[in-house]
Amino acid sequence: GLVEDLANRPQIPLASVKRVLNTVGDTPLHVGLELEGQAFEKIRFGPEFEHGVSCPFCHSSVSDVRRQQFRERQRQVRLAAARGEAHIGVTQKKDKAS
Repeated sequence: GLVEDLANRPQIPLASVKRVLNTVGDTPLHVGLELEGQAFEKIRFGPEFEHGVSCPFCHSSVSDVRRQQFRERQRQVRLAAARGEAHIGVTQKKDKAS
């Protein structure tokens, strides 16, 4: 169930999320956003974070095959950006032969 799933996740991200959730309800928006940013930085620079591939929350549930697919997608995004083109969110043209 949910409890077991959360218990098996890395503890640093969970502690960061818990801290933000417990604090932001009683603070001004700018303070909540600052706490959120600090928590994100702590999570982002962890060993399980790879942009576009995995984060501490999903790292253990993403297979090596999916991780490689995500890496390839990120490579395509970088190549498109280098050409000044969008990659994600662009409707692809249909092949006229289809």
